[in-house]
Amino acid sequence: MPIAAGREPEQWGSSYESIWESIRENARFFLGRWRKEADYTGTSCDSARPDMYKKLGGRPLSGSNAAVAQRPWDARLALWLVRPLQGTRVRPNHLTTVRLAVGLAALACLASGWPNLGAWLFVLSNLLDHSDGELARLTGHTSRVGHLYDLATDALIHVLLFPAIGLGLESSGAAGWGLSAGVVAALAVTAIFYLRHRMEEAHGKAATAQKSWFGFEAEDVLYLLPLVTALEGLVPFLIAAAIGAPIGAVLVGRQYIQCVRGAAG
Repeated sequence: MPIAAGREPEQWGSSYESIWESIRENARFFLGRWRKEADYTGTSCDSARPDMYKKLGGRPLSGSNAAVAQRPWDARLALWLVRPLQGTRVRPNHLTTVRLAVGLAALACLASGWPNLGAWLFVLSNLLDHSDGELARLTGHTSRVGHLYDLATDALIHVLLFPAIGLGLESSGAAGWGLSAGVVAALAVTAIFYLRHRMEEAHGKAATAQKSWFGFEAEDVLYLLPLVTALEGLVPFLIAAAIGAPIGAVLVGRQYIQCVRGAAG
């Protein structure tokens, strides 16, 4: 059974050497000595897949603004963690299912008065969200069904996050309007996921790639949820989500309209 990419079982001397070499390879990758850039390219709606244009009612676009994007830190960590799974019977859909279970457990904790535990489980769920895709690319076990399963799981967890927080706050008496605010944020997040999915279907995944700052994306702010719960800041956090998510939906809607017009122009 291969432990690291590109190695065959007969190439290893002893089990000790095999494990040690795997650790060394993982360490080199994690430190960025193997590759410092992503193995995917970021692009805009100016370069889309020709076979998908008609889904937005337009014709093929001209030009290409493809640029290599830096891999986010959580994706790097996820890849480092799943590398030992290469050559095992673990498949990407298995990790997606684990992510779904952990995410639902996080939501249950947030809604039932266990915000600190729920926050840490949510962070773990977010990290697992990257692990299935990284394992799929690493092993070549990619599929349309797996992609849609991952997308649906991601949408479900993020959409229900805010109602879960709102329900927990409302049940504890901290915010009587908590569930309503959570639903507002959830509807906006649903719209964002739908529009981004439409753009991805028409123009490829890179068309919805988020901007990165020093390896961090805007959505990585959710990794701060344990800090928010520790400081008892869920009320302002939910207020910010109820205001910010609709604004985000409007911005994504504007991007979607630009893509449609660009395809038809």
